[in-house]
Amino acid sequence: MSKELLYYVQDHAFNIFIILTWISIITLSLGFTIINPEYISTMNYYIKIYVSLYLMYRFNMFRKIQFTDLDRKIVFSAAVFIFTTTALDKYLLDNISTVESQLKALLGLQVKRG
Repeated sequence: MSKELLYYVQDHAFNIFIILTWISIITLSLGFTIINPEYISTMNYYIKIYVSLYLMYRFNMFRKIQFTDLDRKIVFSAAVFIFTTTALDKYLLDNISTVESQLKALLGLQVKRG
């Protein structure tokens, strides 16, 4: 596989991954769950492992690399991902039912019984 093709595939796969991740984070923070909240911690764990292994492989001190735009996107997205999952993960998982019920009440989706 040529370097150009590999770069193209990695760039587009990474863009799709980032879009799906942000959609999941935004919908979870709004109280709508695409992914079962029980799986989010497990998913975040494996994504952090993947990100750290990729960064260690790509930027190890034994390689001479040329820093590309894809590298810049990956490093920035990795930093944002680690920050958001560390800072927001516990809050969102602990408060998902509260946020969800408040949002449903606000949108009139909650059935009132009485």
